[in-house]
Amino acid sequence: MTDEYHPDGSRFTRIFDANGRVIDALDPEGGHWSFDRQTAPDGTATVTVLSGEGDQISYVDNSSPTGDFSSVITAADGSSSTVFQPDGALSLTQQTACGMEITSESGMDSEFKYRTGRGSTTTAPSGLLGAITRLRNPL
Repeated sequence: MTDEYHPDGSRFTRIFDANGRVIDALDPEGGHWSFDRQTAPDGTATVTVLSGEGDQISYVDNSSPTGDFSSVITAADGSSSTVFQPDGALSLTQQTACGMEITSESGMDSEFKYRTGRGSTTTAPSGLLGAITRLRNPL
């Protein structure tokens, strides 16, 4: 168990499993968050999060033999969205429950080889398009 104290005196508690993963988190308002991860024989991982308000969200993650990644996220109200990322791709596509498609683009830092956000495109069911572009000026 690890406690985190803030300057205002509030305390956050995190409880870890034997592998060092957070399984419970308690906040100063009395909220209790629970985290669980189960892996099926085929490699599919199901992560369940129970929020302090009692809402459950599940993530069913799958990596294919070719390296593609997909995740189905189901909210407490039963709505779901899907995330897909091809192997090695610098883009990620999410289909939301309301029918929007969000594509996030990344770049690769040339010196340190980490991903950097380049922007995202959101397409509404009506076809309306919104785009955000992040530019970085070299020093």
